[in-house]
Amino acid sequence: MAKFTEAQKKKLQETVAGVINGKKMKEHRVVKHRWNFEPLKALEITRRNGTLIAKGRFTHYLRVVRDDVVTYGFKIDNGQVKDFEFKYKDRGWSEAVNVALKGLAAYFGKDSSSLEDLNDKLGNAFDGGVPEEAQVIVANIAMALKLKEQRRQATTIPVRRS
Repeated sequence: MAKFTEAQKKKLQETVAGVINGKKMKEHRVVKHRWNFEPLKALEITRRNGTLIAKGRFTHYLRVVRDDVVTYGFKIDNGQVKDFEFKYKDRGWSEAVNVALKGLAAYFGKDSSSLEDLNDKLGNAFDGGVPEEAQVIVANIAMALKLKEQRRQATTIPVRRS
């Protein structure tokens, strides 16, 4: 695949918005594969001392065997995504696979990055594999939360006490 189509980019945006808002999505097609997102398991966000900590879980929908499980976590500190963890457990057909995201750290740290820029870069390298699509979903979640957190911090007016 040379690039994500506009329809695939739109589907990614819908997926990320659904995950962030706690929407239940069953057998939800994103790019090439179907995924299950459960509201309570989809995303857990906590804030500590100005750092946002996110943890999430979703599954790759499979008809005949147990669903594959994706777990992830990251911190957003001073506008940068840090301590990124991603695990893909293939429970359906083979042994567990642990895949690391490559080349995305540079995009997470830049304030000028956007989801559009990220997906243009990801789309150029995407070959359609299940773990890769899971990485694309998680990368979009991280970038969307980073941008949302930056907007939240920009609109927060410090209270001055006399």
